[in-house]
Amino acid sequence: MVTKLLSEFDNCVVIEDDVQIPNRVLISGINLLSTELPKDYLTIGFFGALPYNLFTRTIFGRSKWRKTEYFSAWGWATQREVWPKYSPILDGTKIDEELQRSSLWHKKDEKSELRWKRRFKVVAESPAFT
Repeated sequence: MVTKLLSEFDNCVVIEDDVQIPNRVLISGINLLSTELPKDYLTIGFFGALPYNLFTRTIFGRSKWRKTEYFSAWGWATQREVWPKYSPILDGTKIDEELQRSSLWHKKDEKSELRWKRRFKVVAESPAFT
């Protein structure tokens, strides 16, 4: 669907159907898309500002859909020029090789790297999970 959409439009914003976002967030993302994304970027993420921890659970209650305190994406955006670089299949044998080419990856601390590698492995082993 994104490929078809980008055949007609320069940019695309995808928002999950079970959330509401402030207009200013959507406008901010659209404005960001009006400029060229940096070389290593394929998408812009839209996500909630509040973590899922004891404090927010006490105030807002426990979310039966959110199983982790880590970031849970609810939207993203991309541009026609970079979309062909995206692959929906993550080859588990090439994850480390691909990460070593990323300038963003080299800025992460060891704990973050391990956490993200576990996440990538889950996606690689269950492509339908994406």
